[in-house]
Amino acid sequence: TDVGKVISLSAGITVPSGAGFTAGDIVSLYNNTTGNLTITCSAVTAKLAGSNNTVTSATLATRGVATVLFIDASNIVITGNVS
Repeated sequence: TDVGKVISLSAGITVPSGAGFTAGDIVSLYNNTTGNLTITCSAVTAKLAGSNNTVTSATLATRGVATVLFIDASNIVITGNVS
């Protein structure tokens, strides 16, 4: 139900696998805090945009926005204010 929406975060979040996401689904995340938050990638292969490295988590900067693009149900790319 989060596809195409912006989720305002007050704590870290986990991107689940097998939750019904399909190729092309996009979810945007907004860090609505004064500190960094962790995006944990649970049982999916995640890459940061512009990198070929697989990550298990990413840091979303204070007041930052990240977009999670599902390449398919188990592969994602995270772009935005992340490291």
